[in-house]
Amino acid sequence: WPAVRSGRHAMAAATMLAYDSERRLVYGKNYVIFKADPMHFIPGYLALFVSKTAGAMISWTPFDELSETALGPTELAFCVLMHNLKSLQLKTYPNNDAELILIGVDGFAYSPLVLPADSVVGFLAVLEAEVPLTVAHDVPPIMHYTVCRDSDAVGAAAEIQTPHPSVPCVPRCARCELLGPVGAPTRERSLFGRLTRAVQSVLRREITENDPSVIAQIESHNRKMLQRSFIAWRVHVYRERTLLHKLRQLQELDDMDGIAHDDEPFSLPAEVLDEQTWADCHVDGRIPDGRRVLAAIVAGGCADSLRKAVWPYLLGHHRFGDSSEQREQANAAAAARWAEACACADALLAAGDADDPFHGTDLLFSAQVHNIEYDVSRGESDFEYFRVNEERTAPMLRRILSAYVSQHRSLGYIQGMSDTLEPLLAVFDDEVLAFNCFSNLMDRISLRFERSNEVDIQLSLSKLRALLTAMDPPLMEHLQSKDSDHLYFAYRWFLLDFKRDVEYRNVFLVWETIWAARALVTSGFNVFVAFAVMQMYRKDILSLSCGSDVFAFFNRLEPLAPTTLLRIAVGSLPALHATVRQMAEKRHRSQAGSAASSRTASPQKGAGRRSSAESRPTSPLKVKDGRVQHL
Repeated sequence: WPAVRSGRHAMAAATMLAYDSERRLVYGKNYVIFKADPMHFIPGYLALFVSKTAGAMISWTPFDELSETALGPTELAFCVLMHNLKSLQLKTYPNNDAELILIGVDGFAYSPLVLPADSVVGFLAVLEAEVPLTVAHDVPPIMHYTVCRDSDAVGAAAEIQTPHPSVPCVPRCARCELLGPVGAPTRERSLFGRLTRAVQSVLRREITENDPSVIAQIESHNRKMLQRSFIAWRVHVYRERTLLHKLRQLQELDDMDGIAHDDEPFSLPAEVLDEQTWADCHVDGRIPDGRRVLAAIVAGGCADSLRKAVWPYLLGHHRFGDSSEQREQANAAAAARWAEACACADALLAAGDADDPFHGTDLLFSAQVHNIEYDVSRGESDFEYFRVNEERTAPMLRRILSAYVSQHRSLGYIQGMSDTLEPLLAVFDDEVLAFNCFSNLMDRISLRFERSNEVDIQLSLSKLRALLTAMDPPLMEHLQSKDSDHLYFAYRWFLLDFKRDVEYRNVFLVWETIWAARALVTSGFNVFVAFAVMQMYRKDILSLSCGSDVFAFFNRLEPLAPTTLLRIAVGSLPALHATVRQMAEKRHRSQAGSAASSRTASPQKGAGRRSSAESRPTSPLKVKDGRVQHL
């Protein structure tokens, strides 16, 4: 859009604006008079449009029936962008009319627009409500108000000019100037406080007792401003409370048998879980200190040769502190559960025809078995374990998944379950152990696979939004400006815990770190891993220009480096704890200050009650003796 359009081009532009879905009509007024010269007054339509790309723009077009007059009003139509205006000049007259004059950045003054003074209040209120919320941060401040009042009786003009735009009480366009970077709006920096003062300056003129409509307009304006201020305050408090709640959820730990929670903050140990450390953790065939094992895994993962022995502890098959006899009993119970599940699956398909899997006693189960067959056939053939043992591993995957589905009919089989089972089978190479550990893992993450709402993934996305808001506000604001703050590009990360985003040989390291951290560091460690991914590519994300580019960028990512990724995730935990502590202290001080103010404002014992007029809250504007008084 050019800076200014006039004549027939402005007529076409205004018509297109009215029917453009990307632009909103936020204000419109009929019978706004255009003073072409002191002798000619042309009625028309004044409109204020808001666009995401071009910002706010003011247009005036004459009525169609006057378009063919000798004056040529069509040529007088105009459409101007707000950020190309230097100021707005407003003149009010005793006959309740007002002139609105637009002053361009080059000093050019447009011909005045005449409209009722009451309508100016609504126009300025809409202007202040819409412009700061739609203009980009890098657009310079555009206007201050110059308010004049002419007196026909005296014959002289008295000019009342608001302070320079640098003074805090003057409205500015940049949203960061209005609301501040982060936190609650203060008295001087509040958008609504400045708006009230700006409109009050417009209303500073004599009012007689015979102007009930103007008085009603002022009272209505006051009520609306107070309501908007209250709503803004409520929204701010709600958002801060919700943000603090989400951040505290990220500090919660999951229960794990044999692990006692420690109130001390987690610190990375110097050791990793190698064979020597694993041997040192055993005392008389037991592992009494499970925290040492988990801390070593979080610090650097587990040796490849130890995973078959360590993962049963992480997945609930064994408990830390169990003796060898207790572990044997757990293995026997797992074997019995496996035999029962296989028998159940065989019974469901017993009456079916081998050549027609859909001809069975349970068509739904038969259809799910067919889906299992399809997913297993296109599984991870690139990984050496499955490539070398394909003839043996494919039937094992089918049997384990079918047995699990037969035991969990309400959930059934959903795409992604085979991806979850494959690493377990590659580590254990045993159907019984893989089935039992897979069942325990699905008990934790089954909500990810719910067809209806995918509760677990939505909760993880909301926690990631909270973490970005608290730890990296500029990145979150950039995503919001690109309509990508829903973070749906992270859906795949949380569904399979980054299985598709790292090389297959590194999946084991990422998964075991997430499992170990849930009882030692945080139950939502996968959220911190997602935060680490976005920190690794922060500069690239900030350079993207639209939401579709964000999706395309993450879909084209090369496999992630797990060591760097996990180090960033663990390193962000102390910063989160400090942020939560500061927010909690700030909220506590605010609540304590509010309580102290309430006690101070309450009447002392023995003091008389205030009258109803004194106890009633005062409004920003008040009419007394025919004049507007500012409180």
